[in-house]
Amino acid sequence: MDVVKTNLEDKNCPQLREVTCHVTKAKKCVVITGAGISTSGGIPDFRNKEVGLYEQVKRQFPGIFRTGKDLFDGEMLTSHEALQAFNLFMGTLKELIVSSSPTTTHYFLKKLADMKKLTRVYTQNVDNLEESAGLKVDWKLEKITKCSAQVVQLHGTMARLRCTNCTNNYPFEIHYCNIFKQGEAPWCPNCEQREDARLKQGRRPHSIGKLKPMVLLYGDEHPNGYEISQLAAYDEAKADCLIIMGTSLKIPGVKALIKNFSRAVHDRGGYVILINKSDVVRREWNGIIDYQIEGTCDDWVRMIEDELAKMDKKRHPKDNSIDGKIRVEGEGNKLESRNNEQSMPRRKKIRGNDEELSMKKLKTSKLKSTTTAKRRRPRATRNT
Repeated sequence: MDVVKTNLEDKNCPQLREVTCHVTKAKKCVVITGAGISTSGGIPDFRNKEVGLYEQVKRQFPGIFRTGKDLFDGEMLTSHEALQAFNLFMGTLKELIVSSSPTTTHYFLKKLADMKKLTRVYTQNVDNLEESAGLKVDWKLEKITKCSAQVVQLHGTMARLRCTNCTNNYPFEIHYCNIFKQGEAPWCPNCEQREDARLKQGRRPHSIGKLKPMVLLYGDEHPNGYEISQLAAYDEAKADCLIIMGTSLKIPGVKALIKNFSRAVHDRGGYVILINKSDVVRREWNGIIDYQIEGTCDDWVRMIEDELAKMDKKRHPKDNSIDGKIRVEGEGNKLESRNNEQSMPRRKKIRGNDEELSMKKLKTSKLKSTTTAKRRRPRATRNT
């Protein structure tokens, strides 16, 4: 079946209403995201020919990289110039991340989670903006059936640095950016401390490692690759909607992930929806992706949020809005409110019963006092 293609500019398009209906009805959404969800937050698309980071590095280091992909190819990072370019890229990217902020799309993902409609987010991004939006991000994935991470980072993270020697990792603090932007990598604090101790003991020196961002290069194996595959299989068993946002569908591993989730979603009668700024769907995606919506992710989110808000108002008519945004109530709060509603009549009934009992006690005490008084009068007469 061919992919149904539509454009956000055509707001009266029936296909857009169909997609909105599918998403609002879904209960277990899996979302796969790419760079397109972060561009409005201050991080330009790497591949942008005008302001993309790939082009900036290529202009500064001409003749070293043919394509932007080479910058993330471990086999290409063998010369001193190539390493300088890579370090510059990392320093520049980290500064952009620090100055960026979560987008409307990131907060939409958080809203899905709050509404208990989100199964998990699988992101190709390394900016960690999902965590800034309030989602739980965990690099270490353990206990698949009880995994609390709401976001799986497929390509690593720029939030931490790892030593190339001792493998210790550290927070990627902003002061490291200046070192990276000079084309160098900072020394590992643990290795330096160890070597200082060895020198004081008069022992022969060992090599000191350098810190590298915990991002995956082409050809690298994810340190949690096995756990991610297990987690994806676990999520496939319950997903009823797949939303793909802001990606060009070019990374082989991500393409395989989409196809696996698509098969599982279709088996449950669900739908696969792609939102991207440009047309990226080709024939190979027929029967895998149901809808392609051409437009920015934020614009689509604003459109569908209106419907989600209406649905949430029906479910929680007394819910108030904060700062112009609908506050979403989680399932736990719903359960609590239901329990409160159910318990209210019982409390009133109990209070009513208490009042009846107290009235009965009062009447009984009056009756007893009257009877006692009647019994005492003859005694008084007999005494007189």
